[in-house]
Amino acid sequence: MIAPTQFLNFLRDSNSIGQHRIQWTVDLYLADADHRLKTALIEEYANEKPPTAGEIYCKISKYRRERDLYSERRWWSHLSKHETRCLNGLFRHRELHTGFDDLLDLPRLWGGMRISTLNKMISMNFPEAVVHYLEDIKEFWSQLLAYNKQAMRMLDNVTVKAVELMAPRHSRRDAQKLHGQLASGQIFAAFNSEDRDAIWSRLRTASGLIPSLFTLFEDLKYLQACAGSMRHLVEPAPGQTLFVALDDKFFGSTEDWDLAYRRLWLYSMEYYSKLPAPPKDTKKNRLAKAGTTKPDEVVLSDFAALASQLGFQSDQISALKERSSDREIARAALLNARKPDSYEYTGQSLESHTEQIIRLFATATPLTLEQSSPAFVSDDPAAAGVRCGFPDEEAHARDAKSLVIANLHAEVDKQGESVTSFFVRKSVYFAFFGRPSETTTKRRSNPAPHTGGGLDLQQERLGALGGGRNVSGQGHPTPQEVARMAQERQASEEAGNNLREGGDASQPTQRNQRRGTHVNLERSIADGLARTSEQPEDPPQMSSPAAGREALVNSSQDLIRTDDVDSSAHGQPSEQNLDRQLQIIPPSSMVRIEFKIYERDVWRTERSLLVDSSDPSEVERVAKKYMRKHIRPFDSSLNLLVPRTCFQAAIADGSNTILLVPENRIQVNNQLVKYVPAVMSDGKLSTEAG
Repeated sequence: MIAPTQFLNFLRDSNSIGQHRIQWTVDLYLADADHRLKTALIEEYANEKPPTAGEIYCKISKYRRERDLYSERRWWSHLSKHETRCLNGLFRHRELHTGFDDLLDLPRLWGGMRISTLNKMISMNFPEAVVHYLEDIKEFWSQLLAYNKQAMRMLDNVTVKAVELMAPRHSRRDAQKLHGQLASGQIFAAFNSEDRDAIWSRLRTASGLIPSLFTLFEDLKYLQACAGSMRHLVEPAPGQTLFVALDDKFFGSTEDWDLAYRRLWLYSMEYYSKLPAPPKDTKKNRLAKAGTTKPDEVVLSDFAALASQLGFQSDQISALKERSSDREIARAALLNARKPDSYEYTGQSLESHTEQIIRLFATATPLTLEQSSPAFVSDDPAAAGVRCGFPDEEAHARDAKSLVIANLHAEVDKQGESVTSFFVRKSVYFAFFGRPSETTTKRRSNPAPHTGGGLDLQQERLGALGGGRNVSGQGHPTPQEVARMAQERQASEEAGNNLREGGDASQPTQRNQRRGTHVNLERSIADGLARTSEQPEDPPQMSSPAAGREALVNSSQDLIRTDDVDSSAHGQPSEQNLDRQLQIIPPSSMVRIEFKIYERDVWRTERSLLVDSSDPSEVERVAKKYMRKHIRPFDSSLNLLVPRTCFQAAIADGSNTILLVPENRIQVNNQLVKYVPAVMSDGKLSTEAG
């Protein structure tokens, strides 16, 4: 640093060069400027170019966590009014906000962030699929870098752009390109050669297209079109997501839910171009804009028929089933050929002509088409086509009929010059929906052609692929696999801390520091959840109460606690707790059962049921629905329940309450696994105000 007098002399002496005078603009600041001012100056001069949407999001999130309102407001000022509304909407959506914040450990992924389109993502009302995609992004890049947070910060933008959308395991072209860039240091440039070799050993096994925030926002365009098609069958009520709305309209068996749900989405993926979303504005005075494409009547009718056969029931489905697609098409043909404002059909001629056309339709005979199984790899370098967003028309026409469970869940064990467009659809499908978590599913060695008939969900369930979601295969891991993966992750973390010389190897890396999760206890919670998942939803009567408690509740009873609940509320012997759950029900009477879920620091009533105590099956049915959504039922003392015992447990202590605990809200630290609800010192529930 130069002295002030020296600096002023420099300005005076250099004020004139030759015959030209030079004008200097000088900003002077006090040497004892506070930290806030210094930070503002550093960020201002470090961002001479307008900051990206990702940089703005990361800075706002950082200062929100630090409760630095001044710095947060400075970064909000970079946003337009529209972008401000979009980001505020995301922050109000807890599930989506949490999903995005989980990627803050990977700052170089944020080049693909698009704040201006967040409103479209939120209005789609399908956060479950978006969060699953975000989890896939986090899991892939974290595992690729051995869950080492220092290594995650060393990632650079050039590397992310080079790696995203590649499929090195199945495409020789992709593998050769990535390996050449990595070996030469063009990508992962901040890592030494030994580290890059370790990264390549994991990167080369990546199954599916490599995801990023850029690919998410591109693929959301495709998912939004499919979600629009689904709205012909069900319209979510206020506060409902599309997933919950479909779940509420499903009346089939529990074991069929997952595949029935997937079948509907695959139909919309096949026909989304023929099933545009129904118009939201049905008012008579809406603006005269350019006409939008109307849905294909035959496709729409078949969609409703499929939904009904799969076990979905709604007023919209019933109305579509009652309509005759042939009649609608015939009538529309007559009216379009001769516009009603210029012509008219006299008497009953319109109806008679419609019936005549319908009879002509009936003379057509269906064709028997031979369809080959879709290919996942090809020697054609251009076979993949567009790797994110909407497929091109030719690829969609070629792949649409093959979008069935057996094909999409088939294993891919080949390598070609490139992957195909169907491989791209498979990757996008798993990114949003994952794999079925059933451990009983078997694997198919080869994809099956589309048959177009029958709704044998049991057969499809046996043909579907299971498996965990990791760097070599996307999908949700089963509880048993979580324990195995936790062991592998712990070992990789220990090695990952030494990924770069000078790293602090004395402190274990944490995959999810925000939630305070410690890897060595993931096995504990996984074991507890695995034991409950392995129990049938209608377990037989157990001869030993202690044995039943051991199988169903003991693990979570020991693990799930609250810091502010009196310990005496949880200290009952396991035999007594089980007896309380399975006690004799009093004579028949109507009982109101409340389902409460913890939101915004209070227990909010999610659902209220008036049931006959002699037939509490409705309580069991609702509990099963929540379990399918990965929400666990507990009694008022936070004892883990199974659906069959929910009613007995709710009335046992007179609370008539079942607590709903999302699995992702079960927190793990180095002391215990806990879920922290709002409870009073006497163990009574703290419910919503008013």
